[in-house]
Amino acid sequence: MAAQIEYEFQAIKFISRYGIGPKCYYFDDTKRHFAFGILIEEYLHGPYISLIPEEMPQVAELLARLHGLKPVHLPLMIWKDPLMDHYSMVCAI
Repeated sequence: MAAQIEYEFQAIKFISRYGIGPKCYYFDDTKRHFAFGILIEEYLHGPYISLIPEEMPQVAELLARLHGLKPVHLPLMIWKDPLMDHYSMVCAI
């Protein structure tokens, strides 16, 4: 899907307003300077999320906040068959 990098940029920009994820600074899908699209986002310091039992309450709280957001006017990908549609998108790249 040609607009993949723009979808990612818009999604990350949306969630960053709620303190969930990095800030996005720039994206370019023209391929004028590189053979691929680029997305520049903030580097987040700190450890990666892990699935150890001690961190599960924090992970659950983050997921609850994420799923509670209302992405009005956000261009989202909607797939009838997510596994096959995602596979087709990756193969087209």
